[in-house]
Amino acid sequence: MKGDKGAYAGQLWELAIGCEAGNLEIYRELKRQYTEEEWLKKREELFEKLPRHAHVEELYKEEKLYDRLLDFVMESPGLYFCKDMQKS
Repeated sequence: MKGDKGAYAGQLWELAIGCEAGNLEIYRELKRQYTEEEWLKKREELFEKLPRHAHVEELYKEEKLYDRLLDFVMESPGLYFCKDMQKS
């Protein structure tokens, strides 16, 4: 895929919503494929497509979406969020 930015971004997208959902390094690499303006739209599409087991708290923190992070924490079933609990 060398030189094919669209195909590369497509593969990253598949990883970001699939088996690597919530992986911060994949997320960052995907973000680098877009302009700042494009990313805002793509980011929201990504958040909508993430599976339930994805660790969105890390992504919210990365994007400085503190309001969403706070909502996530407030909706968590206890004082400490356990990543394994999100799978259920």
